[in-house]
Amino acid sequence: MKSKHNITVLLDPIILDEAAAAAYLCRTVQWLKRTRHIDIARARKKSAPIGPTWVVLVKSIFYRPEDLRAWVAENIVVRGTVPYESPQNEGS
Repeated sequence: MKSKHNITVLLDPIILDEAAAAAYLCRTVQWLKRTRHIDIARARKKSAPIGPTWVVLVKSIFYRPEDLRAWVAENIVVRGTVPYESPQNEGS
């Protein structure tokens, strides 16, 4: 049966579950879980996190799109370049 209404819904989610966040980052859910586990251990040592910020809502893990965008902006490497110091000329 064809609907009489042609409704297009554009969603701007406030939070994403693990699967949606992983897809957003082009990563796996397992990568998010592993990174979160590493970040918890790093927090105990008062070290900086390596993964995106997550939130807990009713005992479930979620990610906010703005946190994912911020994490990408902080960790992106443009054109595959990395900081590099040229080696000193040896023997000259």
